[in-house]
Amino acid sequence: MSDAKRTCLTIRTKAGHDKNVNGRPIRLPNEILENIAFYLEPEDLVSLRLTCRKVNSALWYFFSKNYFTKRQFMVSKQSVDTLLDISHHAALCSKLRHLVLVPDVLSVYYPLDYRLSDLRPTPQRMLSLVGEPKTKEQLKALVGAYRSFHTLMGYHREAVLSTPSNEPEHCRFRYELAEAIRNLPQLETVDIRDFPANPHADSNRTKPLTSSGAKTLEKMTGERHVITTEPEFISHLFRMVMAACMDRPAHPDQQPIRHLDVHIRNRKSDFFPSTLGYPMSRPNECSFFMKSLRRLRLTITPRNSPGEKPCLAHFISLAPNLEWLRLNSQWRAGTDWGRSVFENTLNWIHHDQSQVDPQGIWFVDSEHNPTVHSPGNAVVLPKLERLELGWAVLEWRVLADALTRLRPTLKAVSFRHIVLIELKRDEPSTNPVPGAGDPADWVDPWSKLFESLRGSKVEEYRLSNLGAAGGGNHVKVRFAGHGWARRRESAGPLFKIYRDPARDVLIDQILGDMERMPTDGFWNGSSW
Repeated sequence: MSDAKRTCLTIRTKAGHDKNVNGRPIRLPNEILENIAFYLEPEDLVSLRLTCRKVNSALWYFFSKNYFTKRQFMVSKQSVDTLLDISHHAALCSKLRHLVLVPDVLSVYYPLDYRLSDLRPTPQRMLSLVGEPKTKEQLKALVGAYRSFHTLMGYHREAVLSTPSNEPEHCRFRYELAEAIRNLPQLETVDIRDFPANPHADSNRTKPLTSSGAKTLEKMTGERHVITTEPEFISHLFRMVMAACMDRPAHPDQQPIRHLDVHIRNRKSDFFPSTLGYPMSRPNECSFFMKSLRRLRLTITPRNSPGEKPCLAHFISLAPNLEWLRLNSQWRAGTDWGRSVFENTLNWIHHDQSQVDPQGIWFVDSEHNPTVHSPGNAVVLPKLERLELGWAVLEWRVLADALTRLRPTLKAVSFRHIVLIELKRDEPSTNPVPGAGDPADWVDPWSKLFESLRGSKVEEYRLSNLGAAGGGNHVKVRFAGHGWARRRESAGPLFKIYRDPARDVLIDQILGDMERMPTDGFWNGSSW
């Protein structure tokens, strides 16, 4: 038995035998009780809270902060019911600030074949899908979970027979999520990701979060959970989340949602730019939600579809009050590494309203149903203080022009897995690698970019795994010296951090630390 658990049981025993209201556990200062609780597992903490009402009251703040500030949920009846219970709880509803949604599914659902789905599976068919012995109770639970999952996601039999329905209006999960979000007055962050989230920074927990209801469902069915990478799953989840968030009305007693995140690590997961076109179908409802956003962090799956290029830029233009913008491109063979989508967005940041194409912007809702929308205002982002870009190939002048436009407010930039290329003006912009030139006369684009940032207000640079190409040259850019730090929510490489209020001194430090190493190229994926 652990020392922490022994301490917990000792306190509980003494409390049970002490009839004096001023017994020893009650007389312990709150700081000591919280110090004990900090080292306890959840089961032991519950035992400590059950010793008496005054101990429970003393630990309420610690308990609610550690276990309800940030919660992870999935698409299942058990998980949705837990979220609804929290939202209707008089005390806990104001504690939840960070809502995480993960595409967890039972392994029996995987791979998901929506066209062959059946809302009325028999226990015999379910047993054939599982392929291992199950009790009657487990089979019954599997059938119920299977039905509720498809109902929540909106994969109805009638729609499945023709085309899977991707509209949130057909999904029960969208309405139950909207009900929960309306009843969470302090909700600040909505986070979609294809990997478990870490606990919030002040928590005593160190293990990644588990989706609420997952252990209960695994115990009922005898099946483990997996994070699905099925195409369109995350995109469909995003549409439902956006619809639910847009249904949350402005209220003086409620804090507006400030942060929207979509994090993707698995290369098989998809989040296409066309998904971002959904809010345009409800311009009145999306206005308040998008204008309330202060942080937007997206991982985009690039694909060679010209109609999708403006989608990201237009989506960002709906959030003019952003202070933190992170854009990552998901590496995908046969694509341009997000270059067309990112450069379109950066160009829109750089140009003013008069230079935006007035003919309208194409948002491809599906391959067969394109709709057109007017471009609206240019991406000005007058309050943007932090810009983070990752996993992309960019023409350095495009990035430099965008940073120049953001110069009045920008205070921090982060570049991770970015290759800057330099194109000759007489070369077509579609050529990713310029023709041969004289290496002796070539100055890598990163040096030019940092030189262009002299005189800006940027006080912090986070740099990792950079590359450059131009004039027939390919180099990796590394940085010598100290100052490396690992980002908490990333399993990726280390960052070199430069931070100094004397901004031009930072540029000199960066240029002095840069080490350029020739390489064969970066176009084969993860070699760098």
